[in-house]
Amino acid sequence: MKKLGLIAFAMLAGLMSASVWATPVPSGSPRTYVSTNGRDQGACQNPCLTFQYALSQTSVGGEVIAVESGNFGPVTITNSVTIEAAPGVYAGITPVGSAAGVTVNGVSGANVVLRGLTIYGGSGGDGIDFNSGAALSVENCVINGVEASGISDSSSGNLFANDTVIRNCAGFGVQLYGSSAAHASLSHVWLENDLTGLLVNYGVTSISNSVISGNTNDGIAVGASAEVNVESCQIANNGRNGIGIVSGTVRVSNSTVTDNAGKGLYQNGGTLYSRQNNTVAGNSPDTSGTITPLPAT
Repeated sequence: MKKLGLIAFAMLAGLMSASVWATPVPSGSPRTYVSTNGRDQGACQNPCLTFQYALSQTSVGGEVIAVESGNFGPVTITNSVTIEAAPGVYAGITPVGSAAGVTVNGVSGANVVLRGLTIYGGSGGDGIDFNSGAALSVENCVINGVEASGISDSSSGNLFANDTVIRNCAGFGVQLYGSSAAHASLSHVWLENDLTGLLVNYGVTSISNSVISGNTNDGIAVGASAEVNVESCQIANNGRNGIGIVSGTVRVSNSTVTDNAGKGLYQNGGTLYSRQNNTVAGNSPDTSGTITPLPAT
């Protein structure tokens, strides 16, 4: 009996040991750091040198934080993560070749946050490419002088941009051309001196408390089956139309559309609603096409 008891105990211990080893261990650290004095090696227990390497050492849903000012290289993101600059730190990214500064190829359900980053210049890529994933939040970022578009969204997810400046882009400030299921919410965004400030071809987009000014072509251009809601925005001094629509639906409320070289509100298809609390003046001309009024509230 004693011998059988020892055998049973040994079997139980083996099963317990196997259970422990079979339990998956989360890979990576919940928080990693980058620094210009960092090194891309090991598990980044000390700061890494680039965002891409640090990301490889960060667990899903974790954070990569720039703790010292510098340029930390382009990055491709596939899982939920936050990449941000510590307060007072310049965290730069420059697109290389035709690739974007930040590429988001998120798996299903991935939520990505970019906070306090500066994406500058480059040789031909977008500032940010949002190709897939549940959501991308761009907060307190600057995208300046890229050779393509500031933010290019071909996803079916949700794009959020807040307190962000997108200027001097050879392409569009923000372009949304993905699925009809896509949604975008832009607030306190400056779209300045781009080719076109905001181009929306699919999905539902809301932009509020923002400035769209000095763009080569339209301030806002809308086509395909898009729905765009414009609230409390300044759309001024663009090289062509303030807001132009060829398809879809646009609603404009409590906004100033002024001094655009072309039409202020231009409807060449679709439906353009203008609430009576808008200021549309100083354009050439102020309206063209059928502008459908909405009662002031």
